[in-house]
Amino acid sequence: MSQSRCEAIRDRGDVEARLYASDSGRTYLTSVPLSWFHCGPDGLGIEFVGWYGPILLDEDRNDEDELIATVRLFDPTRNGGRWLEFDSGVWKGEFARGTAGDGRR
Repeated sequence: MSQSRCEAIRDRGDVEARLYASDSGRTYLTSVPLSWFHCGPDGLGIEFVGWYGPILLDEDRNDEDELIATVRLFDPTRNGGRWLEFDSGVWKGEFARGTAGDGRR
């Protein structure tokens, strides 16, 4: 991505990340706040940061949890503008309270 295209996306400001449970299809859990956006000669760099506990992340009670993050951004330089979407891939783990994935250990 060119730096000028990145700057057009940044200036528009339509960038979002969402967290989903991904058992069968996608179940929306929450939005993740944007913490960093950078345009440079190598293109676009963005970072989203949020702290979430087992109440949200333990989406499969008594079973392994599967989560996926999706980043969406509006690119005004493409054919009059269009939404682009990128997936993180599936994260698997046990996020129930008292497990290593609950953030308390």
